[in-house]
Amino acid sequence: MKISNTTQHFIIVILLLLVSTLYVFAFIAGFKSQNIELNKLHKISSIVENTGEIVRVGSKGRPKVFFVKLAYLNKKLGVYRMSRNYNDLLSEISIGDSITAYYFESQNKRENVNISLVQIEKNGKAILEKSEYQNKESSLMYIGILGIIANIIIYYRFYKKIHKKSVC
Repeated sequence: MKISNTTQHFIIVILLLLVSTLYVFAFIAGFKSQNIELNKLHKISSIVENTGEIVRVGSKGRPKVFFVKLAYLNKKLGVYRMSRNYNDLLSEISIGDSITAYYFESQNKRENVNISLVQIEKNGKAILEKSEYQNKESSLMYIGILGIIANIIIYYRFYKKIHKKSVC
C-alpha cells in the first residue's frame, strides 16, 4: 500500500509538532525551576536515620543516587548527579546529625527515593545548595531549545525536498 506525498507530509508535520510540544514542556519545566524560593518548598528539620548511596527504583534506568532518611518522614530524599560523585555529601552528613531539607513532593509512588531534594542545611550552613538543583534542571531548557531548533531544521529540509519534487 503506497501512501501519497500529501499524506506523508501531513504525518511528518503532525509528528514534528507533537515532538516539538514535548520540547516546549521540557523548556517550561527547566525555566520554572530557575527561581526556586525555599519558603515555597516542603521543609523538614529532623535527625538523620540513615544515609548513603542506593540504586533508585521507579525511574527509567537504575541510577545510583545519594539518599538521606530522616526521622518522621516516610520517604527517602535523594540527589542524582551525572558524575555519581557523592563523597562531599557522604562525608558531611552522618547518622544522628540534625539537618534541614527542602524538597518538592514526588508524585511517583513507585520510586524508592525522591530525588527532588533541593537543599540540605546543617548547623545553618548549606551542604547541598539549591543552585546545584537549578543548574541540573536548567539542562531541560537547553534540551527544549535544541530540540525545537532541530525540529525546525528537519521540517525545513523536508519541506524543501517535497517542494523540489512538486516543481519538477
